Amino acid sequence: MSRANICVECLHSFDEPESWVEPHGERREGCPHCGGTFVNALYCDGCNKLIVSDYIKIKNQDVFCSDCYTEHSFDE
Repeated sequence: MSRANICVECLHSFDEPESWVEPHGERREGCPHCGGTFVNALYCDGCNKLIVSDYIKIKNQDVFCSDCYTEHSFDE
């Protein structure tokens, strides 16, 4: 399971956010490309796309996005 971050403003993906101190003393972290807000993401082990919403995790810790799995009921 590989982790990453994705900027919600410019959609840049990155491993580590940039840190800085605002003039009033507040410590901030943001996208190293634009300084924007970011969310945590995972890489899908099926297609290698970034996952930022629901996913499936199997016993060996692999994760799959909704494009790489299909749920079925037992009756199907």
